[in-house]
Amino acid sequence: MKSDDLTCKPVKKRNLIKEFIIVALVGFPMAFLFCRSCLSFSNIELLLKLGIYSSTIWIVMWFGNYYISELIDSKVSWLKNPVKRLVLGIIAYIVYPIVGMYIVTWIFYYLWNFNSDVTTLAGTLKYGIPAVIITFLIASFLSARQFFIAWRQLAVNEEKIKKEAISSKYESLKNQVSPHFLFNSLNVLTTLVYEDQDLAAEFIKKLANVYRYVLDMKDKEVVKLETEIEFLESYAFLQKIRHTEGLEFEIDLPESHSIMVAPLAIQMLVENAIKHNAISKEKPLKIRIWMDKSGYIIVSNNLAKKQVRQGTPSHIGLENIRERFRFLSDKPVIVENTGKEFIVKIPALTMEPDYA
Repeated sequence: MKSDDLTCKPVKKRNLIKEFIIVALVGFPMAFLFCRSCLSFSNIELLLKLGIYSSTIWIVMWFGNYYISELIDSKVSWLKNPVKRLVLGIIAYIVYPIVGMYIVTWIFYYLWNFNSDVTTLAGTLKYGIPAVIITFLIASFLSARQFFIAWRQLAVNEEKIKKEAISSKYESLKNQVSPHFLFNSLNVLTTLVYEDQDLAAEFIKKLANVYRYVLDMKDKEVVKLETEIEFLESYAFLQKIRHTEGLEFEIDLPESHSIMVAPLAIQMLVENAIKHNAISKEKPLKIRIWMDKSGYIIVSNNLAKKQVRQGTPSHIGLENIRERFRFLSDKPVIVENTGKEFIVKIPALTMEPDYA
């Protein structure tokens, strides 16, 4: 998933000032945890400088670590690569606070001649340790928050893909066993029985294969491409018998045991092409299915739009396929309309199918 990566959104502008003030107020008294002698009010100026210095450190640490964490999350997902995300986070949370503390301390040294020991190695280490401690507190909160959000989003996404899968399976099953499809198939079969009994027998066999496949795949998320091709050839046979010379199919997909695809996804694209285009002997509808070198299965057809569509158009087709592949692959579904051709590219999958 491309996931789709699951990351926190940037701080909203309307909350930025409020968050800035809160962090500054929290950071001000924290300075006295590392300088107990500074609690004496005999030197108010020193007290204020130390408080401002501490607030600045907290602001730099808080917002710096927040955006660093967000940047890492945008590149590496907690859910996909938790170990890599953890290692990168640890490195960032060690390097950034030391560098940030050093720069801020030098700025205050030049402004107020404050903390002159920052110019020494011992002084750098002295101020680096509090920075790491502060960062540990901030990073622990941010990491826990990020992980919780990612975990919660994962639960939402899993529920969403279940609903999409159920919807897709229902839609595909409904399309295949609908009275309209069955009526057309039986009408063709009635004609064949009188004209060509051998072809009628083959038609019945292919029709049975289509129905059997739809029923067998109702509980599967992915299937082998070769299995899908066998089903697709049966489906193409039925459509070609019905439309005769007005429909042409070209299926050029590799024979591979490792390539997977979402069941009925290719069929839905073929069904859409037949549903939304005029088919005639004079101007046949040409549907081509092949796989390119980038790992996409491509379904394309020439455009011959119907003047009037029959029935209510379904809006679930392409969007449903997009949603299914959004959770099955990092690659997006690509839809192109050149004016002469309608092209849909779906990612080939390499995961193992569920045979349970």
